Amino acid sequence: MGIAARLNRWRGSRGYGVHSPLAFSLVKHVLRPSRGVVYYGEEALMATDGLAGLELKRARILLRLVAELQPSFVWISPGASAHLHSAVRLAGEVIRIFDGSLFPDRYPEADLLVLDSFSPSPGQVAEMLATGKSLIAFNLKPEDIENFKAANTSAIILEGVDSLIAVARPGLSPYIYNVSRF
Repeated sequence: MGIAARLNRWRGSRGYGVHSPLAFSLVKHVLRPSRGVVYYGEEALMATDGLAGLELKRARILLRLVAELQPSFVWISPGASAHLHSAVRLAGEVIRIFDGSLFPDRYPEADLLVLDSFSPSPGQVAEMLATGKSLIAFNLKPEDIENFKAANTSAIILEGVDSLIAVARPGLSPYIYNVSRF
């Protein structure tokens, strides 16, 4: 990745050039909250044994995303880290959580999908980006990221290096913002 591309990712991850109010809110409240702002449950998450580095950062982002979007039904992909399950529980909301390893076919019902090292089929990608759905995905292969971008018809996508956040709402024009690694 060239210097110009890195600079654009850095700028996008701070909200520069992000014109959608929804995307700007996600950048400023979920990816990069103001210093001193702590969401309920974040301190308990940070005190978890064995959770550090990028894994802690991703769990905190998921917790903040759940707090911002307030989904009623979250589907977590098979094989996802237990820390991601904890992050959803600690968000302080009354949420139905379905583990994808136990309920693999329940993802179309979910408001928020959490993917971790999960490669959906092209048909699943279209269902996951349907209007009214939100998605956060970590540890994606480059071809999976391209599949999500190609299937985007009504979502704002924040694309990291191997991760993405997508929020599809009625009336949204599809747009993709490149942000730094998360």
